Amino acid sequence: MIEDSLRAATHYLVLITPNSALRPWILFETGAAWYSSKPLVPALIGMTSTSAGEPLRLLQLLQFDVQAEAAVIFERLGVPPPDMPTFINALTTIQSSLPSSALARPKWDEIIFNGDRFLWGGPTHVLSEGAGVPVPSGLVEALRSAGLVVRSGFVGDRDGAEASKGFVPVFYVDRWDAKHWVWTPERQVLYARP
Repeated sequence: MIEDSLRAATHYLVLITPNSALRPWILFETGAAWYSSKPLVPALIGMTSTSAGEPLRLLQLLQFDVQAEAAVIFERLGVPPPDMPTFINALTTIQSSLPSSALARPKWDEIIFNGDRFLWGGPTHVLSEGAGVPVPSGLVEALRSAGLVVRSGFVGDRDGAEASKGFVPVFYVDRWDAKHWVWTPERQVLYARP
């Protein structure tokens, strides 16, 4: 199981690609590795640290496809480095052989409700922050009709209780692409799980 492997690991290598950087699970598993206090080595492939998004870009990111930084990655993992030019060449070959869709941004997990856009998945970190909005009447039912499990919880899920169960926040996205927490009458935020 993934949880058992995370617990048993002595080091963590997190490969961050243009596709994986946008996935909630890479954030979740990186957080688990970070919290373990074991050596964590986040490595970028095919992207720069500025395009990684928060919170990943706040870590000390190294580029696996840059020879000097790849050497540091192997050192931090306690693994003897391979022949670096050969390694970088192989990595570049693998990267270029992937279908372009494998490196494309994922689609948003969203619905349009009463003409407004509500999303719960995708690269929410690229959106600016806006003020919270009250949950519109009928939105919870619309989300459930779309096959989601809906619940409310504390803003930011500070203890990870919602994320550990697969729940992510639901945001209202305005026409300027700012995301807004959706507040319940109890001043909790709306979470959804596919």
